Order: sequence, then structure tokens, then C-alpha cells
Amino acid sequence: MIADSLEAASRSLDEITPESLDNLITKIIGIKLAENQLDECGLTLGDLEVIKASFKEVLLSSLHSRPKYPSMEATKALEKKNAVENGHKQIKNISGKTN
Repeated sequence: MIADSLEAASRSLDEITPESLDNLITKIIGIKLAENQLDECGLTLGDLEVIKASFKEVLLSSLHSRPKYPSMEATKALEKKNAVENGHKQIKNISGKTN
């Protein structure tokens, strides 16, 4: 129940940081407590703190931001620019196009 809520809510965050996840986890667990959804589960507040730390670690590792890579066209344009600036000739491939 908590995991499903956290997984769904974490995907809506604009920025994934330890602080933003900590706030989200605290909020979701607080909502579950306020709605009495954890009344009969037998977890203590200490248990919930351990669970919060575990969720934070798992979500940080699974939702970390991926590096943005330049497009192939941008990469080729940069390579061509560097070759020209360094005085290297463009090499033609088998099809007759320059790389």
C-alpha cells in the first residue's frame, strides 16, 4: 500500500533529490496514518522510520536522473567543427559522404 503510493507519487516529482523524496515519503506515510490505514498493521513509529529510510534509498537508486546525451546530428556537427578548427581534413566514407 505504501510502496504503491510512493512509486506512483515519486514519478510525478519534477526533480528527484534526497530532500524531495524525504518530503514525499513523510507526506504519504502521514496521509496513511491520518486515514487510519495503518492502525491494524502492528508497525511502530520506529518501524516506519526504518521503512522511510529504505524507501528513500530504493527510490533514489531507481529514479536517479539519466544523463542527457546530444543527438547524433549535434555530435557529428561538433566533430566536424573540431576537425575544421584543428586543421584536419574531412574523410569521406565509402558512400562518398564526409564524416
